[in-house]
Amino acid sequence: MTDVLSAAEPTWSDEALRILARAGRVLGASLDPEPTLDALVELLVPTVADAAMIRLGNLPAGRVDAEAIRAVPELDSALREYLARFPPASPSASIVAQAASRRTTTVKRDLDEAWCMSVTETPEQGRALAGLGIRSLVIVPLTVGDRVLGALSLRMAAPTGRAFSGVALLLGEELAARAAVAVDHARLFDAERAARGRLELLQALSGKLAEAESAQAVAAILLREGRMALGASMGVVSLPNARGDRLEILATAGYAPGVMDRWNSMELDPSVPLADAFIRREPVWLGDTEARAERYPAFSAFQGEAGYVAGASIPLVAHGVALGVLGLAFPGPHGFDEAERTLVLSVVQQCAIALGRVVTTRALRDSEARFRSLFELDLVGVFFWSVDGRVMDANDTFIGMLGYTRDEFGLGRARWSELT
Repeated sequence: MTDVLSAAEPTWSDEALRILARAGRVLGASLDPEPTLDALVELLVPTVADAAMIRLGNLPAGRVDAEAIRAVPELDSALREYLARFPPASPSASIVAQAASRRTTTVKRDLDEAWCMSVTETPEQGRALAGLGIRSLVIVPLTVGDRVLGALSLRMAAPTGRAFSGVALLLGEELAARAAVAVDHARLFDAERAARGRLELLQALSGKLAEAESAQAVAAILLREGRMALGASMGVVSLPNARGDRLEILATAGYAPGVMDRWNSMELDPSVPLADAFIRREPVWLGDTEARAERYPAFSAFQGEAGYVAGASIPLVAHGVALGVLGLAFPGPHGFDEAERTLVLSVVQQCAIALGRVVTTRALRDSEARFRSLFELDLVGVFFWSVDGRVMDANDTFIGMLGYTRDEFGLGRARWSELT
């Protein structure tokens, strides 16, 4: 067995050139990676290899975002069963992940059971791999610049009796390079489209929030848009009470009746995710039950009662002041990728500013109402004047103190200097 494919100087055959031409059409036909990858592996089997697999994602870190597999009939079902039965428990156990990490083409041939046992995690897995009858393997990383997007792997099996040629290696590397560029373009397109979608959503959100005249209206918009941004099934908005020592629920959505009753008024306890996010003014992202149990063990029992697994708690902060907190819940695990976090944080920020506006407006109206009641009680004489000294308003007590009736006084004409 050798790590280098020994072959005379390979040259492009007519068939290889036809494959490249067809691959160009396949890669240019769609900006959706999944059907493109499916079409590409279909093109490679059986012309180039007995089996082909493309995986996208951070393979050295053990993350697979997309996958396409194709094999000849005598190998297809067994290969799929093996991949489903033995997903790599760690990146170091995957030869594909290792090749992606090294960013170099890996070629293995004359594979035997000893090799299969050396690259698998258990004897059972080694025997299962050997049972597939794979005799030759080519792994080509999909790279763009210094970034590794995934890997293409080609396999030859004993039942077909075929082996890789030098042209096959060149073809695999060329197809991987073209596929990497196509995938990168598709991702850039998706990112631009997502950014445009986020901008449109935030513009529409601004219009809705501009019409909100109460904290309840802002909370309703926040629950609807926040749940939509992350695909959450449940949500809650809580605000601090007048003393600022407790959080009180303002609105909920998606929870079963009575589930949130115990949290209608809660202490600012950092062992509770909502309160912790509010206290620290930082989001709390909990993707599964393990993450919640590790960080908030005392709160874990409630998540089972409420019927959710993952959750996010995001403070409503405007101009450095914490005005409340949004809680979102999911019935299953949730990854909270960067795009989702960016979107929901933008939604929350806009809603926090709107909430600050309505709270300030309400406080100003309440203050004006209290002052107006004092003005109209006539307990003391009160008047207002303009910058040029004209008396613009006065209550009856002040006018009576001067010996006038309201009709005689002439608001807007009398001057303060004349009265003194």
